[in-house]
Amino acid sequence: MKKARIALFIGILSISLFPVIVAMKLTPGLTSAFYRMAIAATGLLSYVAITRSLKVPSVRTGLLAALCGILFAADIAFWNLSIQLTTATQGTLLTNLAPIWVGLIAFLFFESVVMGQLYPVSSQYIYHGIIVNPAESGKDGALSMALGYRNQWLGFEGSPKTISASVHAPLRNDKVGLGFLILSDSYGIFSHTTFRGNYAYRIELGRGMLALGLSASATLMDVSPSKLVANEPDEELLNSLAESSTKPNFGFGAYYRANNYFLGFAVPELLSQNWEDASIAYRTKQDHSGCNFFGYGGYIYRFHSHFSFEPSMMVRYFNGNALQFDITPQLAIHDKIWIGANYRTEGSMTALLRCKVDHQISIGYSYDFEMGNKQKYLKNSHEIMVKYILKYKTHVVSPR
Repeated sequence: MKKARIALFIGILSISLFPVIVAMKLTPGLTSAFYRMAIAATGLLSYVAITRSLKVPSVRTGLLAALCGILFAADIAFWNLSIQLTTATQGTLLTNLAPIWVGLIAFLFFESVVMGQLYPVSSQYIYHGIIVNPAESGKDGALSMALGYRNQWLGFEGSPKTISASVHAPLRNDKVGLGFLILSDSYGIFSHTTFRGNYAYRIELGRGMLALGLSASATLMDVSPSKLVANEPDEELLNSLAESSTKPNFGFGAYYRANNYFLGFAVPELLSQNWEDASIAYRTKQDHSGCNFFGYGGYIYRFHSHFSFEPSMMVRYFNGNALQFDITPQLAIHDKIWIGANYRTEGSMTALLRCKVDHQISIGYSYDFEMGNKQKYLKNSHEIMVKYILKYKTHVVSPR
């Protein structure tokens, strides 16, 4: 055990010192990568020759192994280049996010289907992105607070209602952003109240700023059978319904912002909280196949000193459902009034209006209405959001 710990310590020390030495630019990045791979390959081949433990794989296995080797070599090469083009800290930080991306790809393509729940999304996602993406914490460059309310399918008994309240701000060094979010979502006899803490770290990348965010949350899930009307007062099923439970969760996201455009990707909840009819309770699934995936972006085209066209789009994926697209074109007038519309591929339209009262307070309103046959059964939806930014002296350029 002692030898193993010594070997582990030497390995950690070697990996930690390597990016620092590369950043000193004593040799080109690709040269360092070549010798790292060559020395490791020489050691492994010597061990195989001595122990005679080499087994000839099948053609398929050999091709897959060769592909893995090529990709790993490319990873090491680009890592070395990134260290010399940025810093040892930034290059190493981004490289060590690889397990997250590997996990996401595995969730998308290799996991079995598990029914979860759709994550509540605001029509005001452009201005309140912290709801889905922890990486947007601190992006306003000042203490920012927002309060939102959404009433879906107005007049429909048991329709979804969502209340959100958030506060986030950058720290003094402007590289770290912290945020806190309360999200209350209710529909039918179910209600979920989430308390979430966000952490974001920002680095300069190209002509913009890249932010990487993590979140940890606890969700109080409540079931109220008293809202149901039973034929029998002592209905056994109603009495056996789980009343409440608290479930932990984690999320992450990335957000890139430049002068006239922004891009984001987020998975707000990595664990699946599924309702099981058999046990009549929520169960936490670690297969992650019930996650909601969000990708979004927007662009600002200023065609006049007082007018700009600001299109944006969000793509949402939930396991077992088709991709959902939200396409949102908007017209900005004097950077104080925004008028726009949103089309959602599931068959709904939204009228958007946002007004900047002053340099700190803005109010947004959206009116959703269903299209096609759903108009006969579903009512319209209303949403309002109020945002307050306590401005600092720091000047921050934002595409929003």
